[in-house]
Amino acid sequence: MHACHVCLQRLQHGEPADGDAELFQPVDVQAIKQSSRSMTAKTLADASMRLGVRLGALAAAVKMLEARVQDQEGEHGSGTMEQDKELLRDMQNMDTTQMSTSQRRRHACVVYRYEQKRIAREYLKMARSELQDVLSLLNELGEQSKKAVAAADTRAK
Repeated sequence: MHACHVCLQRLQHGEPADGDAELFQPVDVQAIKQSSRSMTAKTLADASMRLGVRLGALAAAVKMLEARVQDQEGEHGSGTMEQDKELLRDMQNMDTTQMSTSQRRRHACVVYRYEQKRIAREYLKMARSELQDVLSLLNELGEQSKKAVAAADTRAK
């Protein structure tokens, strides 16, 4: 059973999930990657479990960020980031001291909206990249685990 399901079952039955708290600690993906060649089968399984939790969290983050970008730029949003950038270019030629109060407010709104979209896109890009890295490392650990089990079976014979 997956660690998250075990924790949820414990919590639903009023049992503490403290024993699994280490699964939800930050994972140093690079450290796992660097030391994976020398890991035992048990350590590989533990690292895979921790990376699996990380993968789930990253997948959820990617989905949420995709929804955020869609809300901002989709059919019911305020237009694309590129459209906001074009609006800002058009407004750039205007002297802000000569702008009316409503023009200054509109300019501030477009700047804010543009930056919100830029930030959401950047976080989405980072989350997707991290998700891909964790998925690749999980695949690599899976292959190493198979080799470790095969080697242990060979030695046992």
